[in-house]
Amino acid sequence: MTGFELADLKRQLVFQVKKSFSDILVAREALALAEQNLTALDELERVHRFRAEKGDISGLELLRIEVERFAFERDTADARQDRVVEQFEVVGELTFPVVTRSRSELYRMALDARPDLRAAQASREKARADIDLARANAWGDITPQIEYQRIGPDNTIGFGFSLPIKLFDRNQGEIARTQAEARRAEATREALLAQALAEVDIALAAVTTERAKVALLRDTYLPKIKQARDTVEFAYKRGGVTLLDYLDAQRTYREKSLDYFRSLGNYHTALYQLEAAIGGPLEK
Repeated sequence: MTGFELADLKRQLVFQVKKSFSDILVAREALALAEQNLTALDELERVHRFRAEKGDISGLELLRIEVERFAFERDTADARQDRVVEQFEVVGELTFPVVTRSRSELYRMALDARPDLRAAQASREKARADIDLARANAWGDITPQIEYQRIGPDNTIGFGFSLPIKLFDRNQGEIARTQAEARRAEATREALLAQALAEVDIALAAVTTERAKVALLRDTYLPKIKQARDTVEFAYKRGGVTLLDYLDAQRTYREKSLDYFRSLGNYHTALYQLEAAIGGPLEK
């Protein structure tokens, strides 16, 4: 039983390690995005400061850029805080894998691999063996006997056996105890089985939901938002839109890009939860 408990602890620990890894990848992408945005805003601020000193623009526009810079600096600081210490270099990418297993396959994998279910199955089998042992102990052991005698020139050999007959003590108490333990083990196994399958259902639903969010952001909203930002930036540089329009477009792109990375991280977390629910990797 100790081996099963150790394996179940490992199952939960692997989930936590994988989740931490994806969180670090999300933080790394968020930091890169924040630093890129801050660099672009610094360049814009440098140009506007020069124009303000020459009197081409009012100090109000420069002030607006300086105020907006706080949001960019906050994003950068938050992303750096989420990163692991600099002594570690995390290698990996936030991929977008597809779950190809059906629900019935995931159920079967959970039944085969989850150590807590295997431990419950072993407890049930032990309880059944204990019942057989208790029933066997209701009867005494058969004791073989052999007797040899020599009387004068004659040799006599006798064979027999003894069997104690229990009229009142038939080990009823131990039989009742083992039967109760067997019922308890069976109930525990059934409850754990229902919980394990429910965890598979919950994790699979989360995978489906988070995947839809990532796909919607990646394939629909982010391209449109990026196109709108680039269009506004082009127009702003030629005096077609105001600074407020430009900053708003940049802000929207920044926020939705962060949403995308976080959604991708949530999708990976859902995948790791599904792997924990089935007790192993999705692909073997």
